[in-house]
Amino acid sequence: MKLNERVDAYQYLPNLDFDTYYDVVKDKWPWVSNLIDVDGCDTERRLVDLSSVKNEFEENEAAGRGDSYRDAMRNTGVRSVGMSQLLQKFSSSIGNPLVLDILGGDGELARVAASEYPHFRVLTSDLAGRMIESAMAQEIPAIRQSAEDLLLLDGSVDGVLIAYGTHHIDPEQRKRAYAEGLRVLVADGSLVVHDFAPDSCVATWFREVVHPSSPAGHDYVHLSADQLTDDLTKAGAKSISISEMYDPFICEGTSVKAAIDNLGFYLRGMYGLTASLSDDQILERAREIFVLSAEQAERWHVSPNISVEGKHHTYRVTLPRVALVATAFK
Repeated sequence: MKLNERVDAYQYLPNLDFDTYYDVVKDKWPWVSNLIDVDGCDTERRLVDLSSVKNEFEENEAAGRGDSYRDAMRNTGVRSVGMSQLLQKFSSSIGNPLVLDILGGDGELARVAASEYPHFRVLTSDLAGRMIESAMAQEIPAIRQSAEDLLLLDGSVDGVLIAYGTHHIDPEQRKRAYAEGLRVLVADGSLVVHDFAPDSCVATWFREVVHPSSPAGHDYVHLSADQLTDDLTKAGAKSISISEMYDPFICEGTSVKAAIDNLGFYLRGMYGLTASLSDDQILERAREIFVLSAEQAERWHVSPNISVEGKHHTYRVTLPRVALVATAFK
């Protein structure tokens, strides 16, 4: 394939043009290359558009947080409770599903799947080239593409997940992203969309801590159940259902202090928080903000506050969060 001869003025990934990337995945993961619409009339335009796109998840330079985010993501267990539940949504009707993780970063969900759902195939997708390079360096199948302009063929995957960043998609493009997810689904496949409600602890954390204390800020509006339903309906989705999901952060350590310190490190890296906040201040604000309602705590049989449990040099600190999850079909 020599599509790039016509558009050779850009790099698809920081260190690879598209032709070289395609050759790599064709050799390592032939099933990935078979999903790409290389002959599509819009493919060249999509690749050219990608060449000029940058976002905050590339590097920490220029108000980014990509490097610190990837450092935090090395601890796959922190979000595994929620990610495992999201993967479970694709396992009921299809025996060995192929799932497209549209906002997949450097492959955290794929790492969870490899551990807990080894019969799944997960294709990690992201807009940030550095994320895709990092995933591929870990031998995780990955593709760089825009959520609202996928490079995949119609009806090519069993499941599509848009999670852990849905609010980052431009509101004007969100319905198009959902429509693209539906386009690449097989007839009986499902689209799962995850976010945190505007009145949730997570939204408060972003508004009061992340936005004023990170170089990139966080000027995004989180999605309500009504907004999810409305946008998915307008995108053409059917049989839409919305539910809440317990989605905590869990950090471990050899002592109570070590576990709590690891949570602080994770929060700083995950959200790119600057030195304007000390480690103690980050943890203090987290304790103030991440508090579940009594009803939520009773529903999931969990502590409503940040809590620590364990013994014999194995301790776990849990930061409680509740997400909204929409499931929809073509």
